[in-house]
Amino acid sequence: HAVGTSKKVLRQYVLACREAGNVLRKAGYPQRQPAIFNLFYWTPLFLAPLAFKPLFDSRFAEVAIGLHLKAIGNEFAQMADEFSDLQKKAGIETPNLDDLLRHITAKQVTH
Repeated sequence: HAVGTSKKVLRQYVLACREAGNVLRKAGYPQRQPAIFNLFYWTPLFLAPLAFKPLFDSRFAEVAIGLHLKAIGNEFAQMADEFSDLQKKAGIETPNLDDLLRHITAKQVTH
């Protein structure tokens, strides 16, 4: 819900997705899956809040994403750790992604 209601957080989310894609590409994963992920690269940053708000600013998105994170539990934290290893090997800084992951993993630990 916080992502969909804040232009600043939406912008940060898009930047985080771009950073993650750059890490994957540098680590040898040239294709971004699913293909819709390319929208994070093609959408000009100034349009990002308008373009991506509908994806996050709904009760459906809040419940669906929340239930998904709850269902995968500690697996998400493990995936975040493994991605951090890829990021270090790639030598690419990911300040936006790091910040968002801190918020998500902190919430998982408290729930």
